[in-house]
Amino acid sequence: MQEVLTGQYNIEIFDPDKQKYKNVRKVMLKSNSHRLELEYNCVLFEIKERNIVDIIVYKGVTVEELIPEEYNYACQGVCYRKTGNISYISFGGMILIIEGEVDLQDLDNVCLAAKLI
Repeated sequence: MQEVLTGQYNIEIFDPDKQKYKNVRKVMLKSNSHRLELEYNCVLFEIKERNIVDIIVYKGVTVEELIPEEYNYACQGVCYRKTGNISYISFGGMILIIEGEVDLQDLDNVCLAAKLI
């Protein structure tokens, strides 16, 4: 597993779709260098409007022992499209869009680990 993105993200827009699905929410996150649009399982990972989200994105298949223990939300997916500096990743249908430069290509395996601060 190779770390391709790490950082703390402020919530820019919380739940813009007003919880369109029962167990899935969307959040728009922003740091100095990247903007993320993350769909997540809101039963397993409860983000509140004022939280700061610490995220690590890895390239490769998940090796659980390499994910820091304090990260309590993790998922495995695939980068299904890369257009310029925008990467589109699917975690079994839940989407992560990364705006900003990251070392990902089409069909790369991707692991996301997150925790709340």
